[in-house]
Amino acid sequence: MPHDAPGSGGGAAVPPPSELFSEERSADVVAAGFAATPDPRLRLVLTSLVRHLHGFVKDVELTEREWAAAIEFLTATGKACTGTRQEFILLSDVLGASMLVETINNRAGGGLTESTVEGPFHLVASPPRELGADIAEDGKGTPCLVTGSVAGPVGRLLKAAARHPNRPAHIHFEVSAPGYRTVTTHLFVAGTPFIDSDAVFGVKPSLVREFPEVDDPERAAAAGLPNPFRTVTFDVVLRPDTAGGEV
Repeated sequence: MPHDAPGSGGGAAVPPPSELFSEERSADVVAAGFAATPDPRLRLVLTSLVRHLHGFVKDVELTEREWAAAIEFLTATGKACTGTRQEFILLSDVLGASMLVETINNRAGGGLTESTVEGPFHLVASPPRELGADIAEDGKGTPCLVTGSVAGPVGRLLKAAARHPNRPAHIHFEVSAPGYRTVTTHLFVAGTPFIDSDAVFGVKPSLVREFPEVDDPERAAAAGLPNPFRTVTFDVVLRPDTAGGEV
């Protein structure tokens, strides 16, 4: 349908070119649309997101087919989520975003124990045990061979990028104490496969330990362990809840 010419009295005048969308001004024009966002933090996040997103699209000169594939991928990622499976967290993990958010929000320093991403299999209601208890129960049982495959959109992304989905050997910890901030962390075994290529980028140098073998029958007997055995020391230093408190 026809449009009124500027100044004809048929409606608002056409905005100046500096306010209209173009390839060169796209980020500025769209960011300006969020300038009146009341919450200052939300305004900062949205405008920064727009600028980085537009910068990415221009940097790679995204094609329409690639844009459509990205939409389909995100749609499939959402559909893969269930009450017990969060595919978007997995996507965030393999892109390193989870670790970056965790690292920024838990800057250690001062000898504090560094944190890392929380595992997806942490059981909040796991039973309490006495210090030194054997979590392997009676140590008996029948060996079980487990097979499977990495499925879902994120698995396909890793395959397309020729990346493996594996994590290095590690032990999960969630340590808390009254008056201190809870820390979620891992202890990684030095020299194990994938220690330098963790699929979720969770390895930090301060969390890697050697697990040397000890041949000491007397010490093994005192600890109720078969000889020889392996040992490791991992001292956890927590951050006080209040600034200036003692670690």
